[in-house]
Amino acid sequence: MTQERAAEDMQRVELALTRLFREVRSTLRDDVALVHPQATPAAYNILAHLVNVGPARAADLAEVFAVDKAAISRHLCQLEALGLIERTPNPADRRALHVTATEQGRRGYLTAKQVRLERLRERLRRWPPEEVRLLADLLEKLDLGGR
Repeated sequence: MTQERAAEDMQRVELALTRLFREVRSTLRDDVALVHPQATPAAYNILAHLVNVGPARAADLAEVFAVDKAAISRHLCQLEALGLIERTPNPADRRALHVTATEQGRRGYLTAKQVRLERLRERLRRWPPEEVRLLADLLEKLDLGGR
């Protein structure tokens, strides 16, 4: 591959990713609105983590999302005020609190996820299964930093 071709391919990748990121941000706003009209995208991502991974301590969430504890605390306060999470004493350490998605939070997130998956299925429905598999493989490879 020539350097010129490699540069063109890199520009195509960058442009496609830019468009994809823009669409993902728009989709995220739609997902958040399905869960609760007053929720923020950052709080929604925390809720998604709690539904997908399970209960966590605030300090662990700060580490996962690479933000300070004050930011996590603000998002958790919002989610709690909206009835989407609850904080309960950690059974292993009564001084610490576990953050858990409420049934309302779980239902809202799973509904938004189902809508998102249906949109994705519709976009990819004409793709051959091997191309969908290849896309998944390449996206996972990109997510792992090319490893």
